[in-house]
Amino acid sequence: MAASKKQQDEIRDWFMAPMPDGFWVNYPADLCGGTRKKGPRGEALKSMIKINPDADERDRILASLKAQVSFDRKDSKNGDACRWPYATTYINQMRWEDTIDSVADIKQTVELGICQHGDCGEKVHGETFVHCAAHVPEPAWLIKARKEGLAKMGLTWVREEESFHEFAMRCKHYCLHTHGSMLERLTK
Repeated sequence: MAASKKQQDEIRDWFMAPMPDGFWVNYPADLCGGTRKKGPRGEALKSMIKINPDADERDRILASLKAQVSFDRKDSKNGDACRWPYATTYINQMRWEDTIDSVADIKQTVELGICQHGDCGEKVHGETFVHCAAHVPEPAWLIKARKEGLAKMGLTWVREEESFHEFAMRCKHYCLHTHGSMLERLTK
């Protein structure tokens, strides 16, 4: 339902309010790489008016925004903070509904050496790692190089959705199944 003139005025007043209550002044310029990276204010305001949040929803949006900003400011290392989208994108994608893990939970996971990928829970080998062997993110250039290398050997990576780790494990199981006795003799 379209916002009435009164609702648009309330949203505009809240959006443009000074600290600590306004959306625009709380949107993190320092996490966007400077004020120009926040994106056009008018477009962001139009998006917010289109969403037409009531007073309770505006309070929730602002509280979530402040929590996310606080978390990212603590989390950003060495000024690596250009990861926030334009404010318009934040609004259109309703990013205030994104959840953030508590810092204590993340620290505990790292200290215990548990994979941080989803609900994996596998043990991480090495104190500097945060993922188990199955969930280490691989860069695109490495995946491409592996596929090209396999092609040169006459092999193909048939399942595109399969990670290289899964492919390697499938090859290992195949080799053990088809050539198990020969491999046992070679490894003794």
